[in-house]
Amino acid sequence: MKKSLIILLAIISIPFCISRSENFPSLETIPSGDFAAYFTHIKSDLPFEQIDRNGKYADIVVRFPDGKKFIFWRGFSFHPFLAVGNHVEKVPVIVQRVGNGLEDTPGDRVNAHSFVKLVENSANRIVVEWRYQPELSGIQPITGVTAQNVVQETFTITPDGHVSRVVRQGKNDPDAQQWNDESAWTTQQFSLTGKGIANVATVDAKAYNRKEKIALNPIKNVSFPQTPAISIKFDEGEGYTVEESATKRKYEIQGNKNQWKKGVSGSGWEFDGQTNKISVPDIKVNSTGLTIDVWVAPSAYSYNCVPIVMNDSGTGDSGFLLGTDQNGRVNLHFKTTAGWNDLCNTANCSLELARWNHITAVIDGKAHTAAIYLNGKRQANITFYGAPVYKDSLPLTIGRGIDAKTALPAGSTSNGLANASYPSPTVFTGIIDELNIFAHAFTEKQIRDIHTAYGDDANPNPDVTLHALPELPETNGFQAIYTNLDRWSTNWGKALRLSDNSDIVTGFEGKPYKYVFWAGVQYMMSLVNEAGNWLTNSFNESHQLLGEGCEEPMSDKEIAAGSVSIVHDTPARKLIKWRYRLETVTHKTPSLDSNTGWGDYCDWYYWIYPDGVTVKNMILYSTGDTWNRMDWQESIIINGAGESPQDNIDPHETVIFSTLDGATAKVSWEPNAKTENAGSSVGNDDNRILLVNLLGNYDPYEIVLSNRQNKLFGNNDSWTWWNHWPIATVNSWGRTTSIPDRVSHTSVANYDPGYYKFNQSGPIPIDERLMMEGMTDGGISATYPLAKSWNNPAPIHVTAGVGDAAYDQAQRAYVVTNGAAVGEAIKIKFSIDATPERPLQNVAFVVGKWPSRMMQAELKIDGDMAGDYSQGVEIATDGTYQLVIFANFQATGKTDFEILSDY
Repeated sequence: MKKSLIILLAIISIPFCISRSENFPSLETIPSGDFAAYFTHIKSDLPFEQIDRNGKYADIVVRFPDGKKFIFWRGFSFHPFLAVGNHVEKVPVIVQRVGNGLEDTPGDRVNAHSFVKLVENSANRIVVEWRYQPELSGIQPITGVTAQNVVQETFTITPDGHVSRVVRQGKNDPDAQQWNDESAWTTQQFSLTGKGIANVATVDAKAYNRKEKIALNPIKNVSFPQTPAISIKFDEGEGYTVEESATKRKYEIQGNKNQWKKGVSGSGWEFDGQTNKISVPDIKVNSTGLTIDVWVAPSAYSYNCVPIVMNDSGTGDSGFLLGTDQNGRVNLHFKTTAGWNDLCNTANCSLELARWNHITAVIDGKAHTAAIYLNGKRQANITFYGAPVYKDSLPLTIGRGIDAKTALPAGSTSNGLANASYPSPTVFTGIIDELNIFAHAFTEKQIRDIHTAYGDDANPNPDVTLHALPELPETNGFQAIYTNLDRWSTNWGKALRLSDNSDIVTGFEGKPYKYVFWAGVQYMMSLVNEAGNWLTNSFNESHQLLGEGCEEPMSDKEIAAGSVSIVHDTPARKLIKWRYRLETVTHKTPSLDSNTGWGDYCDWYYWIYPDGVTVKNMILYSTGDTWNRMDWQESIIINGAGESPQDNIDPHETVIFSTLDGATAKVSWEPNAKTENAGSSVGNDDNRILLVNLLGNYDPYEIVLSNRQNKLFGNNDSWTWWNHWPIATVNSWGRTTSIPDRVSHTSVANYDPGYYKFNQSGPIPIDERLMMEGMTDGGISATYPLAKSWNNPAPIHVTAGVGDAAYDQAQRAYVVTNGAAVGEAIKIKFSIDATPERPLQNVAFVVGKWPSRMMQAELKIDGDMAGDYSQGVEIATDGTYQLVIFANFQATGKTDFEILSDY
């Protein structure tokens, strides 16, 4: 077997050439230059180009001074290739892909689940990350997509043409240890030369050794009145099985692994709320008496009734279940010859989160009574009729239901929204330990004695992984960094095989807030203030086009159809790209063409400047009924676990709309103060500014160029809040809650920005809109100069050294073209006619045809050297350079500017 593996690797590690044809991309148009990488959109005459729904930052080119290029092109699902003149050669295949891509590259037909990002782009090295799903089929929906099946290939390229390639595979890795350990990765080294790919050397992953046993808590030898019929102590602390003490048989822990935690006694297993369960066949109990004794430490409540342990035929003719419901209440269900019996749905049966809870359930077939005890105290009891009906031949299932169920709103027995949930696995979330089942009905005194033997304060602080918002890393000045925020948050991400660079955090010099692109919210930008209040301004969302709820990125529970990447990163500004697909929770896409595979896709670009102001280009590719049934903005508060909306939102003047002239419409959610209901409009269509008043000092605002509609969420004196998102895998698009056990969200207002660019006709329809967003501690009036400067930009007048000039609202920048010849000193002069109604409120300049990546400039304002400005050079999509200058400068009168540089 070992020899066969080596031979196979040798075969698949051979680079292969691509026959050039007239349809292949015209690589000659890509200019040569210094060692650098940049985003572009490489065109070809292949048929897919006529319908391709990718923006201008679609592909990545790595170029070298000698003219060769290393390219990640969407036509090959980003499988990289080397281009040297007319010679084109793909890198070796390491992971075979099955899909619906081009004929010579079986991959992802429309790159629904294939992405590339530029992780590092320096003079010393370039790092490109390529992620894809290797086994795809079907169109609506695409099947074969799982979070665990993802492949990530990372290419580190140096100026001498050396490439180091690292391949990580999530498949067949139940506990993600291989994903996170470099000894389990396949590595490859090769050289990019003027003649092709050479010196290929591949090293396969080594045999992986699992982690050692976790440290256990002391074992407590508790004596019981009877010998357990079934006893699972969960004291292994390692491996993927548990032992049943009476029979010494071992049973597999199914689903995701790596969840051992310290227990009440020894260790316990933390069930992930998504996949885990244990099945024990051939239980031996009788109808005379039954006692179930178990310790649990929930980290969150379930979405529906979920068993801790159950014995159920699935046909309703026999069985029992001890579990919890969506409100955290203990439930006992059991069958008798007279019917099913249920207890208890009362508040005194509720489990404490992140605490050990000792549960004992007793069914006495002789006395016809049943009771539930919490921590040794009886909390509920009933009298029943008939004899209990169990089946020894049925398996005992621990931690998971045998049927998928729809999510129910916390505090309610109805769904609240029609068709808001689809069946999902019901799995306990938290630690289960010390499960003992007795064929005997214990007395109340015996139960108290058992609890005392364990200890009333039995390890009161269990090591459960709470559902929480992530801690944010520190940033240095105006900086955008890649990170993996799940390292600080929840075990939700353990099953997702996220990249080390899955998230982006942007910080600002002297400002206490950050802008966050986190996988937990499907990468939409969140504005986080100094108090830890989170707000995001939503995404494109259509409604009921497929009859299955909302079509939105929120439904991409496994983060398989979206990505973020830093396109430009200079001291003057950052450009971050977020690409996503609209889909239902059943992974269907609206407006889908079964012939092409294209449906509704979105490219959103965030131009972020040092003053904390972001301009968002929101581009939607769509057809059909989507145009008139699409949301573009929704002010959404993200609540951490343990937080209700009131912990983040200031009830006084909670939402403020304003015109550019300062006419405001204010809404308060203070008790008895709010009169508008959800869906009602506030103010008028001249509103261009929306501010949400959070509890911190800094509040988020949004500014639009035109307004088609604005409305409110909420109902009377309260907010509606939901926990089907963020970081939730449940198949629901509308689960309301009233319990802060999970991360949740609250919507407060809705904007509909007007059109910027719109073309519904043609093979690539597009709808683009713009929005400005940021944070302020000066109230809504502090945004007026900024809003006016963007809505009504002051005109620019060129006086020297510029070929053309204009204000680009999509970038929030004056764009000029350098008119100097190569080798000439650059002297660009222009004036801007600002007024109080058309002010300059900080200002950015983009200078095209800049000579060099290393060439710096000086900025003069009204003849004097500018004091507070930053600059950087970007590589445009055509491979040329552009200088970007950002100046912290305000003016309400005519101002002269000069941009100067010598060779």
